Parts: sequence; structure tokens; C-alpha cells
Amino acid sequence: MSQVQLLKSNSQNPQHYTLQFNQFLAKKPSCKFNNSLSHSDFIEAVKDRIKQPHLINQEHVYLCGPNAFFYCIASKYPNYYAKYMLDLWTLGQAYLGKLHVKPSQACLNTKMNSRKIAPVDWISLASLCDSSNSFFNFDDLDDAIGGITFPGDMADWFRKTLFNSVENNTSISHRASFDNLKKAQRLYGANKSVCFLISAKMMTLPIKLNAVPNHWVVLTSNILVDGKSINHIQSSDLDSYLDKKISLHAATWGRENGKVPLHIFNRKEHLTLGDFMTYYYGFVAAS
Repeated sequence: MSQVQLLKSNSQNPQHYTLQFNQFLAKKPSCKFNNSLSHSDFIEAVKDRIKQPHLINQEHVYLCGPNAFFYCIASKYPNYYAKYMLDLWTLGQAYLGKLHVKPSQACLNTKMNSRKIAPVDWISLASLCDSSNSFFNFDDLDDAIGGITFPGDMADWFRKTLFNSVENNTSISHRASFDNLKKAQRLYGANKSVCFLISAKMMTLPIKLNAVPNHWVVLTSNILVDGKSINHIQSSDLDSYLDKKISLHAATWGRENGKVPLHIFNRKEHLTLGDFMTYYYGFVAAS
């Protein structure tokens, strides 16, 4: 059996993460990345992200897609997340389900800057992005092009890993409908992982019209409009609710325990439903 086949086989039913951590600390394998973390610091960082997945944070690096994806993985499949992290450290490659992640040597050699992204998050997020990108290596902390996550990539990650049902209801060319948002709410209510594709300008009011879909977040609350669930609002009544306040929380940028209030993120003005719809491009959901 080849090393890749053995790696894939061993990743299918990982031990509880505490056992994995104990074995790792006993062996203290060398790290394949250009990394300054000690073995114990690395384990503590991975453990923290299992207990609090919102700590996974791309910070100032263009990795919001992998960030949202691994929030979902660490939340629902902590043992697999741990195995993925330890295999990347030890072998420079890893499996998540059928998804083989093997970053380039350039990615492995990147000099990390903890002021831009925590080393543990570079290992998980950049590895996935670099391995998935057929045209551009992601080997630079300031790489905006190589860090782009298209909706098809996000859905493909979910399909190839540990999720049985995946829906991609996004567009990069036009805004999503109110019915689309209502469906996202229903799926969230059914305990599915729901990742929104939005324009980051949503979070920097006042609103302008030159928006582009450029940011992924994970929905972490029910969506309310004027204090009521959006599922109780008929699409035919949408116009009368566009100027009403919307309330919803999301995991993004490692902040506020994964409950960033998108509706008042800048603390200056409350987002309306109309504002939100201007910057909303749909969702990818998985369970």
C-alpha cells in the first residue's frame, strides 16, 4: 500500500482527538511547514479551535472560503479536523473524506506572519486553497487572486468530505432572491451548515451599489425581520419589509464567539432587509 493510500485509509475513522494529540506529543514529529510553533503550542491551538471553532480566523489573508468551510468541519467533525491538522504537520498532506489536500512546496515554505494569520490557521486554510487551485498557487500572505473561493469550489469541498447532502444556491453575477434567503433559514433550522456568499461592503455601511460577491460567512442564528422569522413573511409582501430591520449573526474573522451581528457590525447603523438583499448572493448548505 502506498503512502497516499495508507494516509487515506487511516483518515477514514480517526480516533478521538485527545488520543491523537497524546500520540502526536509523544512522537513529536518534525513539521513540513515553515513554522515556529512548538508541538505543544500547535496542539493547544488545534484544541482551542475544536472547542471554539470561531477562533479559526483568516485575519488579513484572503482565505474566507476555507475559513467558513473549516468552521463547519471543526464544529461537526472534530476528530477529522484534528487528524487533518496532524497529518498536514507531519506529512505535508492530508485527507478529509475523499478530499486529498496536498499543498505545493511553495505553500509549505511560506514564511508565516502571525500578525496576519495564526500559523495553525495558515496550515489548515492555505493548504486547502493551494491544493484546490489548478491555476494559481496560494503561497503568499497577500495573494488576493489565488485565495478566491468560487461557489462551486465550496460545494465541492463539502461533497468530497464528510457531508451527505450539499446544495449550491449562489450566483457570482446577480443577487439572490428573498425566497433564496428564506430557504437558507429553513436549512439552518434543520441543523444544516449554511455558508453565505456576500459582499463585505455589507459590513461597512453606508451602503454603496458597486458591490461584488467577495466574502464567505457561516450563518449562526435564525434570521429575523422586524422581530419576526423571515419564514413568516410572504414573498408577495416583500416590498413592505425592505425598510425594516434585519437581525442575523454569522461566524467570520474569528470575532464575537462566532456570533458577529451582521446587522449592526459597524455599530453605527442598523441594516435593513433591503440593505442585506443588496449584498446577498446566495448560500451553500451541507449536512
